[in-house]
Amino acid sequence: MQQIFINLPVSDLAKSMAFYTALGFTNNPQFSDEAGKCMVWGENIFVMLLSHDKFNSFTTKPIADTKSGLSALFSLSMDSVEAMHEAVQKGL
Repeated sequence: MQQIFINLPVSDLAKSMAFYTALGFTNNPQFSDEAGKCMVWGENIFVMLLSHDKFNSFTTKPIADTKSGLSALFSLSMDSVEAMHEAVQKGL
């Protein structure tokens, strides 16, 4: 089975987890600890929310400053336009 794991550095794990939960993700505690949270979008798609220290343990490159630059674009499929509007409002 093929799976996608998107690893994101975050400065506040609790706040980031609440944001992704509001969008409809669920937490998989099996792959979560105090330095990272595994958020599940579907059977094969996961977002790993990682503290900066944990993220830096996987790379030697600096973490991008997303306040002044763009590091990536992400798209999520939804069942309807209404579901998309609801997710956007929850995310805001």
